[in-house]
Amino acid sequence: MFPVVALNQVANFSEEKESTKIRSENGLYTVKVLDTMQNVNVLSNNTFSILSKIEKQFANKTNQLTAAPYFENEKEETAKRMKEIGITVALGLVLIFGLLIFLFNSYIHTIIVLSVTPFISVCLVIRLTNYAATSE
Repeated sequence: MFPVVALNQVANFSEEKESTKIRSENGLYTVKVLDTMQNVNVLSNNTFSILSKIEKQFANKTNQLTAAPYFENEKEETAKRMKEIGITVALGLVLIFGLLIFLFNSYIHTIIVLSVTPFISVCLVIRLTNYAATSE
């Protein structure tokens, strides 16, 4: 459906990790180059040469090329995922709090039940860590 470009065709990397699809939305082509190598900086002086090679690859496929390249590395991808996880956890806690208020018909009992949970988690981590340290 969408054309696929291997990164080694448009840039000189020491190691090819991933090639991504080119997405087209409203006539705008979006190229996502994901750098999964720790020591390679995609947003370096080679950025414009990468862009020009990408444009050359797709100039013959479209009459009027409108490209919006998007460069990111592994840390930015992880930060996005962690942000999404944080939103999900916050929403989950609010829903759990609301459910407990509904079940107990009291804010006090709900706060008592929820305040015990962090202590249980800490004790569980300590117990598992001690067990792993002394089990040898």
